[in-house]
Amino acid sequence: MNVGRALYSAAFIVLASSVVGPSSMAVASGLEILLQVRSAKQRVKTTHTELQPSATKPQPRPVLTCGEHENLLVSWKATNTSEKETLQDVIIHCVVVAEQAAGQAKVPPLKDPVQESALTMDFKPGSSATGTFSLVIDRPGAYMVRVETRNMLEKYGHEYYAALDLVRK
Repeated sequence: MNVGRALYSAAFIVLASSVVGPSSMAVASGLEILLQVRSAKQRVKTTHTELQPSATKPQPRPVLTCGEHENLLVSWKATNTSEKETLQDVIIHCVVVAEQAAGQAKVPPLKDPVQESALTMDFKPGSSATGTFSLVIDRPGAYMVRVETRNMLEKYGHEYYAALDLVRK
């Protein structure tokens, strides 16, 4: 990785609870994604999950500012908020990628990410998956951290995501 290096201090941990429930395709199901980044001096987190496509404009992303050689801890949690529906074959994709400016509306190209990971799972009602990794951003600039679903649009009508920005001084 020429933009940054990922240090898997807590590794990529996936925890799925084993809530038993009926398995069926949902027309409109709920998935909540929470995202947080911490440094020694600051902590920022998302307060809502966005939908894509959506008729509403996304809310501004929280911003964490970090310095050279600063270790960042990124953690996320995705939870099926439905009481009855199992969300099947959901891909959870986490990516850290350079962007032109913090807060830009357009998702930057996902070429040459600083960090990228994904998992596929069925989310039974109330079940969750979590991920945690450590990261140091080598080059100054703006970066977007985004946790998103993939493979839900056709079955469920939209994708879910949470995102925040990092500014490396």
